[in-house]
Amino acid sequence: NENKKIIFNEPYKVGYANKLYAILTSLFIAIINDSALILDWPEIAQYINPPLIDVFTQFDDESHFNLNFKPKQNLILPEETENSWKYEKSLKDLINNYVPNYDRIVYKGFAPYLFELSANPIYYNKLLEYGLVRNETILKANEALSNDNMNELEKIERLYMIGFEVGSNLLNEFWLIKPSFLNEINSFYNDNLKDYFVIGMQFRLEYLNEDDDIGRFVKCAEYIQRLNKVSNRVKWFVTSDSERIFKLLKKFTKGIEIVQGRGKIGHIIEDPHNYYRTIMDNELLSRSNEIIITGGSTYGFVASMKKGKLPYYIEGKREYEANKNEECKIMTFNRGPRNPFNFNVI
Repeated sequence: NENKKIIFNEPYKVGYANKLYAILTSLFIAIINDSALILDWPEIAQYINPPLIDVFTQFDDESHFNLNFKPKQNLILPEETENSWKYEKSLKDLINNYVPNYDRIVYKGFAPYLFELSANPIYYNKLLEYGLVRNETILKANEALSNDNMNELEKIERLYMIGFEVGSNLLNEFWLIKPSFLNEINSFYNDNLKDYFVIGMQFRLEYLNEDDDIGRFVKCAEYIQRLNKVSNRVKWFVTSDSERIFKLLKKFTKGIEIVQGRGKIGHIIEDPHNYYRTIMDNELLSRSNEIIITGGSTYGFVASMKKGKLPYYIEGKREYEANKNEECKIMTFNRGPRNPFNFNVI
């Protein structure tokens, strides 16, 4: 249908989770604009099977559904907003982001734009109509927008929670793993993790001090075990961008069974053979009872978003206060988990 509005997602050479940020943002825009969605990510098509027709199809140049068909008619959206990646979020920059009603829209960024768009009240009814957010979450957001006595930090948390729920639902309803691959993942889960209390741990070694921060992860996991009163039948599922993490963990752990995924480990931008392990690990991480992520790393956060539960986090290469609980906190959106360069995970 050449009269159909279209959202195009143009690819960036970034990691799996940042690509998912782009996909979720593009899908959100397609929903609010009643548009078709075209994704340019051929490598992922052998693993993921979204319930949309032709979403990964590469159309001919003469097709209305090709990005380069009448390119002058394409509206290029901003790649990010004022709040993207910032540690300190701004309320005034949060609620005024919107997408123009246009026939051909291109999103080519990889920022968490979804969160800022979801916070705009003009989209609440649409999100409720699609069942992408709970009524309770929207009620809390409306209260935040109308209550002058509520502090700004609480308002920001309530508004960002909309995007978190939307992202969680889209990951579970749209980003569907192909049945044959899902069977492999389920088999691995049943053989190694089922019926255990699982703490998922995601290490981005680039953002961590290997001497101190890995020990902080271990202490955080032990804190979670005490908090949940679990000592028996506990396993730690560990994922990382480097095999080196499993050697490093040995000197910190005693008596805990560490489970690692199957396949080649590493970033997908380095080697397409890393897709199998990357997708599998992210799915297994999302099934953990609790998750600890590396501050600033989107990979662990995306797994937490699919789970629908905010993770614990460790901010690497930083000095911590004497209070031990400072080392093991549940994520917030404002002043959220940072990398050493002070960039938030969203």
